[in-house]
Amino acid sequence: MRLLIQEADRPPREIEAIDGLTIGRGPTNMCALADDAASSAHARIVSDGGRLAIEDVGSSNGTWIEGGPRLERGVPRPLEVTLRLLIGRTSIEVLGPARAPAAAPSGDPTISPDVPLPAWRRVRAAPDATLPPQSDEVPTLPGAPVGRSGWPDPATVQPEPPRVVPMPAPSTAAPKAKPPAKRAAGSPSAPEPVPAPQRAAGRGPTPAPAGASSSDPLTVGGTLVPGGGDMDEAAIQVRLTALKPRLVFVSHKVGRAKSIREPKTEIGRREGGPVGIGLEDEGVSSRHAKISFDGYALYVEDLGSSNGTWVGETKVAPRSGPKEVRCDERIRVGTVDVLVLLDSLTGAEQATSELYTDALANLQRDPAVSQEKVREATRQLRARKHPGEYLVVENAISVAQWCDAVDAARLRRKLNDQGGGGSKTVYWVLAIVLLAAVGGYFGLKLLR
Repeated sequence: MRLLIQEADRPPREIEAIDGLTIGRGPTNMCALADDAASSAHARIVSDGGRLAIEDVGSSNGTWIEGGPRLERGVPRPLEVTLRLLIGRTSIEVLGPARAPAAAPSGDPTISPDVPLPAWRRVRAAPDATLPPQSDEVPTLPGAPVGRSGWPDPATVQPEPPRVVPMPAPSTAAPKAKPPAKRAAGSPSAPEPVPAPQRAAGRGPTPAPAGASSSDPLTVGGTLVPGGGDMDEAAIQVRLTALKPRLVFVSHKVGRAKSIREPKTEIGRREGGPVGIGLEDEGVSSRHAKISFDGYALYVEDLGSSNGTWVGETKVAPRSGPKEVRCDERIRVGTVDVLVLLDSLTGAEQATSELYTDALANLQRDPAVSQEKVREATRQLRARKHPGEYLVVENAISVAQWCDAVDAARLRRKLNDQGGGGSKTVYWVLAIVLLAAVGGYFGLKLLR
């Protein structure tokens, strides 16, 4: 997948989008921009569940989607063909995958004109005894010119006319956003899901993501799914293996973590037969619930259990269909609290790492929690392992304690991102009450 970079007063250029590509004004970025409106470290490309995505790393002027909202800091936005972004005064368009250049005939000094490269990249200098031997080695550094030794200096060749991509200036009005759910998809620990409102089985085909046509393939964990529709079993299994979902719980004072290896896995009292994950607790029915994965998200469904199944504080009605669950969310299976985790949504990204750091700081203030265990969990986070999984398996905290600590950290970060808007509201209310009291006092004096 390639990115078309269009800076002001400069010809456009193309670079390859890879995991870890940094974008910003600073010269140390892998894609350095000549744009004073861009931050030194503005955005970066990350791997999100097998797909490439872009996330803002805390820029001043923000990263905007053309005609859409501003990206939240640390929340990955999947890259899709024709997606256009605005970073400062620079527009970035997502193009399709790069095509391999066709082999030139022997002795032909030109490259096939079918290769979509600028003019100075399509012409090679005439053979000369003073030039080094021709080499087919291509630089791999993102953003570096793709060429062969012996090509002319780009500064001496007339470039192609700039391709100007019209990009409207970001609106000053607050972008409309969908009301967040209790554990919103835009939270730092959960990436923006691929639009799939009909993902559950029996509800018809899954529509293609926005911006994808019926002929555009959607890359999922290395597997191409035509049109971004319903995934086949092989593609779902690839995604499942990449995400490594697992359930973490404590049963009879012993912490356990069990992986979900099948797209449809039943949960019950003991493993065996149709039950793939056994919780080993008498409060769990023999066939209690089912966890399913459709390639995009995890779902839980109650199978008519005796003691019920909950997602957070919401009870799942028996045999009412699947209910989506997210990373760091608590489900209750009978009498056992279970923490749902996904490997790709843990400590691999900066925003999530900061969120878990705040959650651990909340646990440090709890005198009932072993501080040695919290310090070890911090070391686990530095090693890009999930700190909550370590603490629950070590029976240092309960599943509910970890979820509460993450929720408190997420709320604090949200208030900080809003610039303390909640505190300002309180101050305004107090000021109005005070003015009303003073006005009432002087009004009574005038009446007397």
